[in-house]
This record gives sequence, structure tokens and C-alpha cells, in this order.
Amino acid sequence: DLIVSTGDLVVISGESGQGKSTILRMIANMASPEQGSVKISGRPINSMTRQEVSDAVCFVPQQSQMPDLFEDQSVIYNMLYGAASKKLLVEIFGKTYDEIKSIIKTYFQQECQLFKDCKQSLRDVGLDKDVYKKDNCKKLSGGQMQRVSFAMAVVKPSTILLFDEVTSSLDPASETKVINAIVGLTGKTRIVVTHSPDLFPDPAQDPSVKKYALDSDGSLSLASASSSSLAPGLG
Repeated sequence: DLIVSTGDLVVISGESGQGKSTILRMIANMASPEQGSVKISGRPINSMTRQEVSDAVCFVPQQSQMPDLFEDQSVIYNMLYGAASKKLLVEIFGKTYDEIKSIIKTYFQQECQLFKDCKQSLRDVGLDKDVYKKDNCKKLSGGQMQRVSFAMAVVKPSTILLFDEVTSSLDPASETKVINAIVGLTGKTRIVVTHSPDLFPDPAQDPSVKKYALDSDGSLSLASASSSSLAPGLG
């Protein structure tokens, strides 16, 4: 079994087409395993409601499969969506960055920290005010959109974050910032599919990091350890 503890950073690599993304989809309850089961805190994920899974797990897919942002809404609205209260989202729908900032400061002081966290999350992946003050997402580049989607996941309350090749369209500098941001999320459980496992910390230096290779027979081999069968279970 693949057992992931709270706060772990699990890095999965392997050849294209072997099923790495499928592992993440199973953990997000978007696909069902042929054998075994997926459990979160000992509870089978197929016994959980859609909302319970959504609250626990946030899945950031590859850019080519990325869900559309609200292109006619501001970047900061997209950042707040899924993290802020529904009442706030109604009030700021269609508003500019400056209008949203004013509304939060005046009427939603309890969400001021979330607003700051959204901006900081964007800064952490190299997106400055020229991006987070944009009043719509239509002019974002592919790399910017990928980083916005990553930052959106970071500010959501989900405790399990799944990242599928989230640096695939980024330049080396941006890739480094995103990886550093993932490593820094020590309070959350992170499972990452990547073709570049060497960019992540060495498990020998950080015991929370676990690196697996997905073999052609569907088994996961832990670095310097015996192989594990493909039956993800989160503890």
C-alpha cells in the first residue's frame, strides 16, 4: 500500500502514459482503482460526499487539462473563489481589484488576512502586482495561468494538495519558485507528479519527502526501498 502521512511531500515520477495522473485522480475521487481502495484518515473516499472530498482534497491538473478560470473576473476574485465566504464572493463579483480591496476592508474585515494570503501566494510564485491587480484573466499567459491556478490551491483550506506536472510550461526561474512554494507548504500533505524529481529535496535530508517511481507494471518503487503495490491509502 501507498500510505501518506499528514505533512508528507510525495514525489511520483515515471514514463508518460504509465498512470501517474491516474493516481492523483483516484485520490481526488475522479477515478476508481481496479484493486484496493483510497482512504483519507481511514475512511474510504467513495463513502464521502462530493463536498467532503472537495473540502479535504485540492487537485491542480496539468495545464492542458486545467479548468477555465473566470476569465471575465479579476485575478484576485479567482484567488478568493473557493476560499472566501459565499457572501463575500457575491459582493465582489464583477468588481475591480481596488473595489474588492475596499469592500473587504470596509465590510469583511475577518477576511482581510485571506486577501493578504492570496497576494502573498501569488508573489511566492513570481507574480507581482502587475498580475494580481488585473481586472480580468483573459490576458494571462499560459505560464501565468498555471501559476495562478497553483496559488489558488495553496490558499484553499484543503489539507491534501495534488499537483500534476504544475511546472510543465514554466521557465526555469518560475519552476524553481513553484517547487520552493510546494516544499514550503509543510502544514499540508502534498502529492506531486513530475518528470523532474531531482528538483525536489533529497529524502535523506528531509524525512517528510518520499520519492516513488511508477514502473511499467503499475507498481510504485520507493527510492532505496522495496516496491509498493498501487493501492493508494492516505492515513
